[in-house]
Amino acid sequence: MKSEVIILCAGKGTRLNNHVPKALTPIGDMTSITRITKSFVNIVEKFIYVVSKDNETLIRNEISKNFSEINAIFPIQNNQKGILDAVKIGSGFLSNKLTWLIWCDQPLYPTDFLEELKIKLISNDFDLIMPIFEKKDQYIGLNIHDGEIISIKEKREGDEIKMKLPQDGGLFLFKSKLLKFLLKNEKKIEPGKKTNEKNFLHLLTKKIKPDWARYHL
Repeated sequence: MKSEVIILCAGKGTRLNNHVPKALTPIGDMTSITRITKSFVNIVEKFIYVVSKDNETLIRNEISKNFSEINAIFPIQNNQKGILDAVKIGSGFLSNKLTWLIWCDQPLYPTDFLEELKIKLISNDFDLIMPIFEKKDQYIGLNIHDGEIISIKEKREGDEIKMKLPQDGGLFLFKSKLLKFLLKNEKKIEPGKKTNEKNFLHLLTKKIKPDWARYHL
């Protein structure tokens, strides 16, 4: 089954104290965006890099320098309105049945792991697969019950995360039908209390998930 990947690259990397855009953070001998592209290069047909006005040229140059033959487009997020807005922009260029979505600061997923996720989604007829994990200093907390995401806590919005909760891994594999459905329901999400931005993750909660959708977390 054919697939495409949306890579969110508009972030400035402010929290990382970067001198370069977040996507161009050096990870060993490569930038983060180069490592991500290398992991996907043999398993997707199209790369959709959602960039900002400020970093578009830098990221275009980085990709063209290292990957001259891939099918890549670079839609621009003109205003920094958060992750959900960036996903909506990228989704306007989808054409296949499977959609990968990954944050540009997640460069360490190997190709064989990505291939395993794709096989699992197709063979089990899931509509979404997303890796989750636990960490000490939590930025996001997913309240999960019986395989459903009930609610989400966000540290940057002032939520207190008292107990250890799973966190998303910044990687998602969707059947495109589900992603399109979720984005049509984005008006049901309230903006964050501090940032006034809408977080894409809230689309995955039980109150918005359609009855027919099967998630694997």
